[in-house]
Amino acid sequence: MKEITFNTICAATEGGGMEIYMSNIKIEEFCVGEVQTNCYFAVNETTKEMFVVDPGASAAKLAEEIRSRGYQPVAILLTHGHFDHAGAAEELA
Repeated sequence: MKEITFNTICAATEGGGMEIYMSNIKIEEFCVGEVQTNCYFAVNETTKEMFVVDPGASAAKLAEEIRSRGYQPVAILLTHGHFDHAGAAEELA
C-alpha cells in the first residue's frame, strides 16, 4: 500500500472561477484482483469519512481495511465500468 497526504490544496480557474480546497486528505493505494488494478481510498484524516475509487476485486479485504482503520465510507467512485475497476463495487456497497 502507498500513501500520499495532502494538507491543503487550492486551485482556482482564471477569472475568479471555481476554487477547490482539500484539507487533511490522505490517498491510500491498494492493488487488487488478477490484473492488479489500482484501487484508492481517499480519506479525510480529521473526520475519517472516505470514498473508494475503482474497487475491482477483493471486496472482503477492502472492507476489512476500512473497518480496521475506523473509516466511514460515503461513496464508491468508478473511473469506468470494466470488470477490473468495478468488480467489487456491489459487494462493497
